[in-house]
Amino acid sequence: MALAALMIALGSLGLHTWQAFSVFPKEREVLIPPHEVFLVTRFSQDGAQSLVTLWSYNQTCSHFNCAYLGGEKRRGCVSAPGALGTGDLHMKKRRLQQP
Repeated sequence: MALAALMIALGSLGLHTWQAFSVFPKEREVLIPPHEVFLVTRFSQDGAQSLVTLWSYNQTCSHFNCAYLGGEKRRGCVSAPGALGTGDLHMKKRRLQQP
């Protein structure tokens, strides 16, 4: 059985590359918020390795705010000054052999 690992090289975006989000200690994963607006600008494969390049628009497009905190429904996308930042986000996925 093969496992997948995700590597993200962020360039000037300022995010942490690896985070311990997986329940499997040998896997390294990075989570991109589901409301982050980005464009896939490049995709390539080399054997079992894939490289995906994303362009962040520095916007979020969630139409809902936290009701618990008194938020209201949003009508459109908003700029996210503290988010990813405009620029390329490179993601490399490779297959690992299970020990």
